[in-house]
Amino acid sequence: MCSYTDRQTDRYFAVAVSLITGKIVYISDQAATILHCNREQFTNVKFVEFLNPQDVNVFYSVTTPYNLPSWSMCTGTESAPTECRLEKSFFCRISGGRGRGGSLQYFPFRITPYLLKVQDAELAEEQSCCLLLAERVQSGYDDPRIPSDKRIFTTTHTPSCVFQDIDER
Repeated sequence: MCSYTDRQTDRYFAVAVSLITGKIVYISDQAATILHCNREQFTNVKFVEFLNPQDVNVFYSVTTPYNLPSWSMCTGTESAPTECRLEKSFFCRISGGRGRGGSLQYFPFRITPYLLKVQDAELAEEQSCCLLLAERVQSGYDDPRIPSDKRIFTTTHTPSCVFQDIDER
């Protein structure tokens, strides 16, 4: 059981992002390991700074407060509301910093967002946050069987991951 759990936690992390400032309010310890970076990198920064620039608009469109199911309504109840049963996840690429070659290295993630109220330690009041449950997904970028010149191509897609445009590679 422990080895199964260990294999699972190396793919998942949670992050709470302030809906007012966009800054990271909380991030789980697994994030630094999964993104190959130092935990200090997440201090006092906006979450979108870690996203691939092409994914920022998708992130903002999916995480508007009125689109988010409430975390408190979706947990701890036997009969969750319909909005909680419908999964509203999206895909984006997240970076923890520079790779071996000096360029930013992005990893693909499936993100499931929720609305969450968090007690702000500095202001001593609640603030609305977007809780993001992130799962790293396997990608062709990492597969050595695919030639390197065929691994990278660009696409545009809707938030529900319907491809709109794929380049000719």
